Amino acid sequence: MKLTKDPESILISPRSVLKNFNSLAPKLQQAIRDGIETERCARDPVHWLLNYTRTFDEHWKQKGSAPYARFPRLPYMPKLFELMQKERRLFLPKSRDMMVSWSVVAYGVHLCQFNLGAE
Repeated sequence: MKLTKDPESILISPRSVLKNFNSLAPKLQQAIRDGIETERCARDPVHWLLNYTRTFDEHWKQKGSAPYARFPRLPYMPKLFELMQKERRLFLPKSRDMMVSWSVVAYGVHLCQFNLGAE
Protein backbone atom coordinates (compact mmCIF):
# COMPACT_ATOMS: atom_id res chain seq x y z
CA MET A 1 0.00 0.00 0.00
CA LYS A 2 1.40 3.37 -1.01
CA LEU A 3 0.71 6.67 0.69
CA THR A 4 -0.87 9.15 -1.67
CA LYS A 5 0.04 12.16 0.46
CA ASP A 6 3.40 13.52 1.43
CA PRO A 7 4.14 12.37 5.04
CA GLU A 8 4.94 15.97 5.98
CA SER A 9 1.42 17.08 5.07
CA ILE A 10 -0.06 14.58 7.53
CA LEU A 11 1.43 16.39 10.54
CA ILE A 12 -1.06 18.24 12.68
CA SER A 13 -0.28 21.79 13.69
CA PRO A 14 -0.45 22.74 17.38
CA ARG A 15 -2.88 25.49 16.49
CA SER A 16 -5.38 23.03 15.00
CA VAL A 17 -5.05 20.73 18.02
CA LEU A 18 -5.76 23.64 20.37
CA LYS A 19 -8.72 24.73 18.23
CA ASN A 20 -10.14 21.19 18.34
CA PHE A 21 -9.54 20.94 22.09
CA ASN A 22 -11.27 24.26 22.72
CA SER A 23 -14.29 23.09 20.73
CA LEU A 24 -14.86 20.21 23.15
CA ALA A 25 -17.35 20.40 26.00
CA PRO A 26 -15.84 21.89 29.19
CA LYS A 27 -16.34 18.66 31.15
CA LEU A 28 -14.48 16.71 28.48
CA GLN A 29 -11.68 19.29 28.43
CA GLN A 30 -11.35 18.93 32.20
CA ALA A 31 -11.34 15.13 31.96
CA ILE A 32 -8.50 15.32 29.43
CA ARG A 33 -6.55 17.73 31.66
CA ASP A 34 -7.11 15.42 34.65
CA GLY A 35 -5.92 12.42 32.65
CA ILE A 36 -2.78 14.26 31.58
CA GLU A 37 -2.08 15.29 35.17
CA THR A 38 -2.63 11.74 36.45
CA GLU A 39 -0.21 10.43 33.85
CA ARG A 40 2.37 13.06 34.85
CA CYS A 41 2.00 12.02 38.50
CA ALA A 42 2.45 8.37 37.57
CA ARG A 43 5.63 9.11 35.61
CA ASP A 44 7.14 11.72 37.96
CA PRO A 45 7.04 10.83 41.66
CA VAL A 46 8.60 14.18 42.63
CA HIS A 47 5.79 16.08 40.88
CA TRP A 48 3.24 13.91 42.69
CA LEU A 49 5.02 14.37 46.03
CA LEU A 50 5.31 18.15 45.79
CA ASN A 51 1.83 18.81 44.44
CA TYR A 52 -0.48 16.10 45.80
CA THR A 53 0.77 15.06 49.22
CA ARG A 54 0.80 16.68 52.64
CA THR A 55 3.00 16.10 55.68
CA PHE A 56 1.90 16.30 59.29
CA ASP A 57 3.80 18.71 61.52
CA GLU A 58 3.63 17.61 65.15
CA HIS A 59 4.60 21.12 66.27
CA TRP A 60 2.00 22.96 64.21
CA LYS A 61 0.28 24.53 67.25
CA GLN A 62 3.53 25.99 68.57
CA LYS A 63 4.36 27.35 65.13
CA GLY A 64 0.84 28.70 64.61
CA SER A 65 0.58 26.93 61.25
CA ALA A 66 -1.73 24.38 59.70
CA PRO A 67 -1.27 20.75 60.87
CA TYR A 68 -0.84 19.49 57.30
CA ALA A 69 1.50 21.23 54.91
CA ARG A 70 2.82 20.59 51.43
CA PHE A 71 6.01 18.60 51.22
CA PRO A 72 8.87 21.12 51.24
CA ARG A 73 10.61 21.86 47.96
CA LEU A 74 14.09 20.63 48.73
CA PRO A 75 16.76 20.97 46.04
CA TYR A 76 18.02 17.38 46.36
CA MET A 77 14.62 15.64 46.03
CA PRO A 78 14.80 15.07 42.25
CA LYS A 79 18.22 13.40 42.59
CA LEU A 80 17.10 11.34 45.60
CA PHE A 81 14.06 10.04 43.73
CA GLU A 82 16.15 9.38 40.63
CA LEU A 83 18.48 7.21 42.74
CA MET A 84 15.55 5.38 44.33
CA GLN A 85 14.20 4.59 40.86
CA LYS A 86 17.54 3.45 39.41
CA GLU A 87 19.33 1.61 42.20
CA ARG A 88 18.49 -1.87 43.38
CA ARG A 89 19.92 -1.08 46.83
CA LEU A 90 20.43 2.38 48.19
CA PHE A 91 22.00 3.22 51.54
CA LEU A 92 21.05 6.65 52.85
CA PRO A 93 22.24 8.25 56.07
CA LYS A 94 19.41 9.10 58.46
CA SER A 95 18.85 12.79 59.00
CA ARG A 96 15.74 14.26 60.56
CA ASP A 97 16.14 17.63 58.88
CA MET A 98 16.52 16.28 55.35
CA MET A 99 13.20 14.37 55.34
CA VAL A 100 14.81 11.28 53.82
CA SER A 101 12.59 8.87 55.77
CA TRP A 102 9.46 10.69 54.62
CA SER A 103 10.77 10.62 51.06
CA VAL A 104 11.39 6.87 51.13
CA VAL A 105 7.89 6.23 52.50
CA ALA A 106 6.43 8.59 49.89
CA TYR A 107 8.27 6.70 47.15
CA GLY A 108 6.79 3.43 48.41
CA VAL A 109 3.29 4.94 48.48
CA HIS A 110 3.81 6.26 44.95
CA LEU A 111 4.86 2.81 43.73
CA CYS A 112 1.75 1.23 45.24
CA GLN A 113 -0.59 3.94 44.01
CA PHE A 114 0.56 3.95 40.40
CA ASN A 115 1.67 0.33 39.81
CA LEU A 116 -1.10 -2.22 39.74
CA GLY A 117 -0.30 -5.21 41.95
CA ALA A 118 2.50 -3.51 43.89
CA GLU A 119 2.61 -4.33 47.59
